[in-house]
Amino acid sequence: MHSLELNPEEVKELTEYTLKHILTFYQTLDHQPINEPKWDDVKLESKKIIEYVPPEKGEEFSEVISKLFNSYIPAAMNFPAPGYMGFIPSTGIYQAALGELIAKVANRHVGHGRPSPFLTQIESNVLRWFANIIGFPKTAQGIFTCGGSIANLTAVITARNSILTEDQSLSTATIYMSDQTHHSISKAALAAGIRSENIKIIESDNGLKISIPLLKAAIEQDKKKRLTPFLIVGNAGTTNAGTVDPLEELSEISLSEKIWFHIDAAYGGFFALTKRGKEALKGIELADSVTMDPLKSLFLPLGVGSLLVRDGTFLHKSFDFNASYAPPLEYGDDSTFDYWDPAHMSLELSRSFRGLSVWLPIKIHGISAFRSALDEKLDLVSDVNTFFASSKEEWDVLYHPELSITVISAKAEDKTLEELNSINMRIIDEVKQLNRIYLSGAYIKGKYTIRICVLNLRTHKKHILQLFEDLSEARKKVLTKY
Repeated sequence: MHSLELNPEEVKELTEYTLKHILTFYQTLDHQPINEPKWDDVKLESKKIIEYVPPEKGEEFSEVISKLFNSYIPAAMNFPAPGYMGFIPSTGIYQAALGELIAKVANRHVGHGRPSPFLTQIESNVLRWFANIIGFPKTAQGIFTCGGSIANLTAVITARNSILTEDQSLSTATIYMSDQTHHSISKAALAAGIRSENIKIIESDNGLKISIPLLKAAIEQDKKKRLTPFLIVGNAGTTNAGTVDPLEELSEISLSEKIWFHIDAAYGGFFALTKRGKEALKGIELADSVTMDPLKSLFLPLGVGSLLVRDGTFLHKSFDFNASYAPPLEYGDDSTFDYWDPAHMSLELSRSFRGLSVWLPIKIHGISAFRSALDEKLDLVSDVNTFFASSKEEWDVLYHPELSITVISAKAEDKTLEELNSINMRIIDEVKQLNRIYLSGAYIKGKYTIRICVLNLRTHKKHILQLFEDLSEARKKVLTKY
């Protein structure tokens, strides 16, 4: 294929060939290896494809695609597989991938409303839906990002610009979060110019929730030091255990101290679609800003996150810039005109039409389909919790699920903490080697734990039964060596 500009027949040929591989991928998903290959087995092979100079001549399209699907993609952690219960899964539903394809082919600028009025309205509609889900008022606005980390960065910058006055030094600005908060918040704070010593990590209580007494004490102590508290971060579903901070109490503190209140709900936010999730997330509607990741609990592919701000004018105050080559766009005097210009509400100007990958599956299936799927995950994790709680001679349930994560440990008599940590690590490794279920662990309060995160759309009852079987088998095998 010599010309970059393809004719319609060539487009059809490339698309049909690729689609054959995609269909095979989907048809075999339930039986594909789930674990990433051992690093020692693939690191030398992966080094062989290092290239420092681009190829002068192209390869056959069929050969390139075959390498991707037959060699490179299988040698990676298999997020879409139904047995994937590690970290925070990203299912990657096909309907959203189609939206992404359409967006890339159409290639329209959606940074401003006027050049792409319908497309920009689609994105703003989806963000309005999100605001409605968590109970935000109509003053709320938001943006799509590539994921939760950039959403959190945008939130920290917005909080900084909204709370700190011109006569307050950035060197005194302080931020508060628990020891269970995702590390992207600390990275965002540093990127926003906050000094590392002013990133205050508050110890969590025995339920892994931020300690309110310790938070209040830290704020009072910092004010006496003439520091400037400006941001409290609450968690609506931590990565380690899915726990939810006391959001209503955090809101009360933020209001009394005139501090911005941000909630990281990247994992847990969309559980507010369900009755049980709404109860667990009580108080999320009180935040100044909320990060929500459709790539997690809306089952979308990687690459789409979002930030919502209760009062959208704060986003504009932080990011509304113009230039000689991009003057302000005139929209006229129509008071009913309600386009959102993402370029004036975020760090990005040229950006992907991310909202289409969310809008398309919701328009096709309705939000009730997502609610039902999330309810299924809550039912399944309840089954997981019940199973391990009833197996008291073999397992300890360390943290019961508030959303869709259960945290357990093997029970082994007369073992030191170090030995028990090693046992749990080896159990996870043994489960991975069976290549049916993928689990990940985490150090929580000094103990290495086994996390079970039920969030993959394709995970159903039979996969949970397989989880029980594989964990039991792995535990027996590991303990025979101790």
